[in-house]
Amino acid sequence: MTTMRKALLLGFSLLFLLVSSPVKAQLYINEFLASNNTCFAGPEGDYPDWIEIYNAGSTAVDLGGYWMSDDLNEPDKREQIPTTSPLLTTVQPGGFILFYANGNAAGSVLNFNFKLSANGEHVGLWMPDKTTVVDTISYDAQTTDISMGRSPNGGSIWYFFNTPTPGASNPDYTGIVNLPASSLNIYPNPVKSFSTIEFSTSRTTNCTVDIYDLAGQKISTIINESVAAGVHSYTFNSSNLPQGVYFVKLVTPEGASTRKIQVIH
Repeated sequence: MTTMRKALLLGFSLLFLLVSSPVKAQLYINEFLASNNTCFAGPEGDYPDWIEIYNAGSTAVDLGGYWMSDDLNEPDKREQIPTTSPLLTTVQPGGFILFYANGNAAGSVLNFNFKLSANGEHVGLWMPDKTTVVDTISYDAQTTDISMGRSPNGGSIWYFFNTPTPGASNPDYTGIVNLPASSLNIYPNPVKSFSTIEFSTSRTTNCTVDIYDLAGQKISTIINESVAAGVHSYTFNSSNLPQGVYFVKLVTPEGASTRKIQVIH
């Protein structure tokens, strides 16, 4: 075998590995729509719930073999993305790919049998081993034809988008003074012991962040103070709370935001 031929074969082998090897850190659940009435017609002529994955890395990733579900706690409910159509399931560097939660996995390699609940639930993406988490999002009640996504792409803060951007870049609110009131974010969620509560304010202002139980009783205050304009992060220690569902409420003069959080031990 000539030196040139060996070099070509090595180059093709490296390219195959770059595209095919499972990747975790560069992939994000970037945007989703849990109640699609008229804003985006799917490729099969319906108006499906959809989930957008963003590849923040510098290499293409074939998501064939990865797993997705609307249940973070039941591995048996995770559905595997088929490995039969890499041209359809590969997301390019800096690119986006849409999956459809329309209850018809047989219709396409991009479809799932589950549908997203507009009343609030979860979305998770796992590595081909079915256990290693790539990314998850737990969300509250959604509004029809209004999506929820990260800003900027792959960022840590989630916003509601009146104009959804399926398969395209999300609006970038970085540096914008009047941030939407939906800038409250909590991760990880569900939480075993510690979680980060993150929010934005457009100016120096008084704010409170309180924890409520399902009965609506306030059980803890995370902060009650004046904060400067910008993004703020606080640690929430849930180790002393019983397992269950709680609500985190942010109140500022600009408005209020509430997010559901699940505590597991």
